[in-house]
Amino acid sequence: GATVTYTAPTATDNCSIASIVNVGLASGSVFPIGDSTVTSTATDSSNNQATRSFTVHVKGAEEQLNDLIRLVNVLPVNSKTRQLWAGQLAEVLSHGLTSRTSCNELSKFIAMVQTAQKTKTVTPAQATQLLNAANRIQAVTGCQPVTTC
Repeated sequence: GATVTYTAPTATDNCSIASIVNVGLASGSVFPIGDSTVTSTATDSSNNQATRSFTVHVKGAEEQLNDLIRLVNVLPVNSKTRQLWAGQLAEVLSHGLTSRTSCNELSKFIAMVQTAQKTKTVTPAQATQLLNAANRIQAVTGCQPVTTC
């Protein structure tokens, strides 16, 4: 899941103070992967009510990996690098996101990006964006991050 913060709903009434009751996870809670609905109901002293809801969507590993593949495919890097990285991420996907092989393939992608960063094939900002995305996927799948010296 992911920690989600949102602005607490407020309500005004011309005659009294409205009380608000929320149903769902509070702001700052860890929301599970998938869709969660938060509903707020405001009630005034005359028992008039207004209800509003919104949906929070937390992306799972596969959605995040597909986002990373899309990012790689639009990066302003040479086509050979782009194809190599997209192919590596396709390998991650092909092995099932919770397998040890998938974790190893994701670690290879991270190493490729780190090498590209050292050789200045990508900008520091691009490398950070790619590595942050890959590290989030590792966290969701339970893969152990690879440390390099």
